[in-house]
Amino acid sequence: MILPISTIYKRGEQMLYIGIIFILLGVYNIFSDIFDIKIFFKEGKISKDKCFKLDEYDNIKIVVGIFAIIVGLLSLANYFYY
Repeated sequence: MILPISTIYKRGEQMLYIGIIFILLGVYNIFSDIFDIKIFFKEGKISKDKCFKLDEYDNIKIVVGIFAIIVGLLSLANYFYY
């Protein structure tokens, strides 16, 4: 028997998870080109990309990242308000 999502989580708890996911995706989307993120054997290494140049594609990625962060913050506000 498949239960609907509303019966698995408490009411409004989905907005908390969606908000956190949107904020993390937005931050990752903004910083993925500026910083070179490498993971070797469970060891994280973050270094600044030396040849980063801001062009139109990167501007659009930054705007999408900011939009994702705003949607995530509004989802969190919705969770805490209700």
